[in-house]
Amino acid sequence: MAESKRAVVARLEGEARGAVRRFLEARGYLVAEAQDGLDALNLVRQGGADLIVADGILPKLSGFELCREARTLVAPRPVPIVLVLETGDNYGRGRARAEGADLILCEPLLEDDLEEIAQARVAPQDQAQSVLTGRSATRDRFLKELLRTGPAASDPIVSKISDPLTGLHHKAYMTLKLEEEFKKARRYDHPLAILLVDVENYAEVSRSCGKPVAQEILLEVAGIFLCESRDVDSAGRVDDARFLLLLPHTTLEGARSMADRVFQQVCSRTVSFGQEEISIRASVGIAALPSEDVATVEDFVERALRAMRTASNLGGNRICAWGDGAVVK
Repeated sequence: MAESKRAVVARLEGEARGAVRRFLEARGYLVAEAQDGLDALNLVRQGGADLIVADGILPKLSGFELCREARTLVAPRPVPIVLVLETGDNYGRGRARAEGADLILCEPLLEDDLEEIAQARVAPQDQAQSVLTGRSATRDRFLKELLRTGPAASDPIVSKISDPLTGLHHKAYMTLKLEEEFKKARRYDHPLAILLVDVENYAEVSRSCGKPVAQEILLEVAGIFLCESRDVDSAGRVDDARFLLLLPHTTLEGARSMADRVFQQVCSRTVSFGQEEISIRASVGIAALPSEDVATVEDFVERALRAMRTASNLGGNRICAWGDGAVVK
């Protein structure tokens, strides 16, 4: 009797996860389900896999990072990796390809998509993919080009509200969007959270290594926001080296989880300067509604700003939330 194949399925929406599981089990797979990217990676590490199917956006470790890490675990025996993205996520599609995904599908999954998953094979290594798995200069250039040639480069409407360097929203748009979401949260009693992320060594790198190298740091951070944020979130560059992530319908606990994912990825990234690898340092401040001491949107931003400054004053490279005992009021 033939040995059963093993599939690792990471998250997906409830109905899609059930459909994928039933479909693969009917075709002889033993299906192991994971609730987050780190859990999926551990399942692959512990028991191997003959197929990996994952969301692009996952807690703790994104589907893109899972794809890259799993590639190193299953070598030299290639395993098909399928990433499922939101419809219209052009950056995500390019990122998935860069990280070595063999099949890229969009939500919602249809019957034909399930057939494609079951028949997924390791894609031939074309010129772009051959050196894009793992940390490499070519891979980094590929991802940065995605940021530069994303929707803002071709859509005149999107370009009007985008930061020309990072492709994220600019400060004016984020100010308007924050005011809109703040009013909704107060009127309908919905939770709302914001993250302020300050790249602490941007100015130092700009002085010692030059502005182009410092800008590479900003592009790395922007790429992380694009990969980790949901379609309902808004991400923007609101100062030279400061970013704002707006999280509708998100509690303080959910914001902490997002901050952890963003922070871990930011601090694991480096940019090259000659033979030197420069690590990125960042302080993150969190504020969330509902909150009794927040009456205006200015109060809301001030809470996140104070939390971020406290993180910096405590030595930097850390996360603080408004309401934590350490936050200076």
